[in-house]
Amino acid sequence: MGLRASLSDVLLLLRYGTRHPSAVWIPGSPVPIQINPHDHRARHLIARRAVRGNVSTARRLWRDAVLHLQPDIALDVGTNYGECLFGLRYPPQTHAIGIEANPALMPLVLRTLSTHPDRDRIRVIHGLVSDTSGSQAVLHIDPGFSGTASAVARAEGRLTEEKNVSTVTIDDLIEAHERHAGCSSIVIKMDIEGFEGVAMRGFHRLNTFEQALGIVEFDLEYLTNAPVDGQALLDMLLQRGLVMDSARGPRELRRVESLPELQALHTSNGGGIHTDLVFVSSLDVLPPGWIVRRGR
Repeated sequence: MGLRASLSDVLLLLRYGTRHPSAVWIPGSPVPIQINPHDHRARHLIARRAVRGNVSTARRLWRDAVLHLQPDIALDVGTNYGECLFGLRYPPQTHAIGIEANPALMPLVLRTLSTHPDRDRIRVIHGLVSDTSGSQAVLHIDPGFSGTASAVARAEGRLTEEKNVSTVTIDDLIEAHERHAGCSSIVIKMDIEGFEGVAMRGFHRLNTFEQALGIVEFDLEYLTNAPVDGQALLDMLLQRGLVMDSARGPRELRRVESLPELQALHTSNGGGIHTDLVFVSSLDVLPPGWIVRRGR
């Protein structure tokens, strides 16, 4: 165990009376986030980070974008425990939607939802976002690390469980929203372990939003095994607006226009890319304080 992990465990023990809490307060969240204390992802990436006051770039941008843009819809694709979805108070006109494919997380997500002060404007759905609705897909799950659950078959020795999950497109999620006819702005976060490109194929309505900001996980290794690879996903995002890499630090984005340009930003990783890409309909939708630069 490293020094940082040891310090985090001491802080967890002091705050919650245990190194394995079942609910944690994330900085800025109005409610505690319910987690499985035996899930390594929840312990390492949520509980330990939260008790140190750390906030991921994706979560920081989600919060800043929602508060700045005050969108009609805030859509969290791949909700996991809801650290983004439940991590803030929503503007009065914003309706939030979360969708999570892993059935083991749903009871905890719903428990957190029940305590959120804006729960009347937050909807949580169990399903897999894809390019078709109403079919069945196989979700591969690691019972000990919830964050790797994926519809892309890989790491078979670790993703030992399989669950059939109903699919839905983003277009249909929005169409089912009772206020869809008047929606002109959206903030979306998408983290579904290599299935992002397939989900984007079912999001034709994106072009109908006057203002849009998206945060999309981009893992080149995962995408290599997916039905839509990294090049195709990047091309789709570029067709929908300006694209930026978020890996350079808090509130600093780097503009990218090609896969080689993105790879050049990650040469220290040996050419591997694991980052969050940000796409915007225009730079005006970026929250104040976020800087866009060109090149390395």
